Amino acid sequence: MDLVVFGKRAGQHASIYSESSKFSELPSDAGYDSESFLQQVRSNTRGPKVYEIREKMQEIMMDYCSVFRNEEGMKKCASLLSELREDFQKVTISDKSNFYNYEMMAAFELSCMLDVSEATLHGAMLRKESRGAHSREDYPDRNDQDWLKHTLCYQEKGNNPIFKFKNVNLGKFEVKARVY
Repeated sequence: MDLVVFGKRAGQHASIYSESSKFSELPSDAGYDSESFLQQVRSNTRGPKVYEIREKMQEIMMDYCSVFRNEEGMKKCASLLSELREDFQKVTISDKSNFYNYEMMAAFELSCMLDVSEATLHGAMLRKESRGAHSREDYPDRNDQDWLKHTLCYQEKGNNPIFKFKNVNLGKFEVKARVY
């Protein structure tokens, strides 16, 4: 439900922002990385299929970086995701066409899912507390003093995720633990 409500609000605000903003010109090589990715996937002849890597990624994330996490499991997860990232460089598809290529779309989506998995994992490793759907078995308590902040993540070309933090503006809401 949160995704639906806040996704809609984010979309509405993005629309308002785009109508009142001036955008920079795109660089002449703006599509180079995407074109390189497509060409690499088309040219791979031996390697794992998209679904094989996706299934492994789902299993790894479920086993080591699900709702209940700990440092040891997340380190193992990081190592396994790194191996998957290497395997993904050799991913193969049977449909090499340029139009309506669902297999290529699945490969692109998997590359994005690997990025999100790594961002989720590294963000969870940074947060030394438990809060909401992020439960650290090695840090079972909520820590508002150090972690009442938003985790912002971005990635520069070829690097691991980069994290910054933004203070939470509580407004009229008081800080309190969820009790069920």
